[in-house]
Amino acid sequence: MPDDLKTALTEFVRFARTLQGDEKSEAQSFLDHFFRALGHAGVIEAGATFEFRVAKKPGSPQLELIKGNGAGMRAKGGKKFADLLWPDRVLIEMKSRGEKLEKHYDQTFEYWTHIVPHRPPFVILCNFDEFWIYDFNTQLFDPVDRIPLGELPENIASFNFLLPIWKKPIFGNNRVEVTRKAADQMATVFREIVERGEDRQRAQRFILQLLVSMVAEDIALLPREIVTELLFECAEKGGSSYDLIGGLFRQMAAAKILGEVSTLTKVFNQLRDHHRYIVYTVKNWNDFGCMIGYWLPHENPDEPVRVGIEIQSNPSSPVRKKVIEAFRGWSAGAGRDWKSDGLDDETAWSSIRKGKALQALMGEADQVRAIKNHLLALLKEVEAFRNKYPELPWGGMGESIAGKEDHDLSNDDPLPIELPPEAVPHLGT
Repeated sequence: MPDDLKTALTEFVRFARTLQGDEKSEAQSFLDHFFRALGHAGVIEAGATFEFRVAKKPGSPQLELIKGNGAGMRAKGGKKFADLLWPDRVLIEMKSRGEKLEKHYDQTFEYWTHIVPHRPPFVILCNFDEFWIYDFNTQLFDPVDRIPLGELPENIASFNFLLPIWKKPIFGNNRVEVTRKAADQMATVFREIVERGEDRQRAQRFILQLLVSMVAEDIALLPREIVTELLFECAEKGGSSYDLIGGLFRQMAAAKILGEVSTLTKVFNQLRDHHRYIVYTVKNWNDFGCMIGYWLPHENPDEPVRVGIEIQSNPSSPVRKKVIEAFRGWSAGAGRDWKSDGLDDETAWSSIRKGKALQALMGEADQVRAIKNHLLALLKEVEAFRNKYPELPWGGMGESIAGKEDHDLSNDDPLPIELPPEAVPHLGT
């Protein structure tokens, strides 16, 4: 999930908690702020309507929807008003804070059944503190998700259908069914990879890596729904599973050693803004951090792409003097071959780095393994640097890899393979 959307939703939660939660006087303000947090200019600008009037036809139980002009038009004769209708998207019914939402199911269902044409696929019941999302087309009586207000920023995937650019929502109340289907689909993908001619053990490793990434997502070690979104990119938009899923596996491998690392969104931002395809440590990033990945030439196109690692320090860091001393001592060590930059400029970011030209690694018989082993060797050097200078602000970087043999490192590290096109849809559903 993009950071700016999460931030906007966090601000919305803060605003919503300042309201009294009165349905009559505050529902429209609540919903308009919600739509703005989702990226719209407002409810009306998105194409939705407040106070959509539901009126009975004379002598008929059939209802008709007539666009209302506000609460002042509440006419006689059994006319009712839906709080918000966005045709083909959502019907939202607001209740006051503290109201039990299950009591209002019948009313909301009645509204929904009589919205013809352009009946929305989703219905939301909300009491300022909780969102109940219904999909009456697939699950008639129980909500497909219940999201407390405070958990909204972490569960935006349930509201994907409200984003300016529609995305398929991912709900939490169908997990038993999803788990059962996922097991069957994993087996299907494995068989199709093997039938394509991939090595059976290699395919097993890939499926296990994918399973681990899904578990990591569920327990918040990866951004919520990142695996699903990457699979959607592969299945619906023609993205490369080698690049997208393989990139995720490589990010997880770096996180194992470095601790929490940047999200894939930030990885792509680094490529766009700084011409480097890297993951980097999150803790203390603005003070002291480690980057690993690819540096692309942009000032001199004749320079090679560099594959390596870099440790940097902010000029305003309160421990800059210790960092510079450590950088000097490490880069001067015999046989280390680490380069340094900016150590004598008190106003500049300082760093030490080590790497190889991508062209040299591509000359190996197994280029993927060559790049992987090169980066793992550099991570071992970072660990040695951390052990030599533990007083630096490492910020809880990841577990030790000392004592592991090179062969074990190679087997532990993700080895992405391209999914067969016919297999991707099985995972993306």
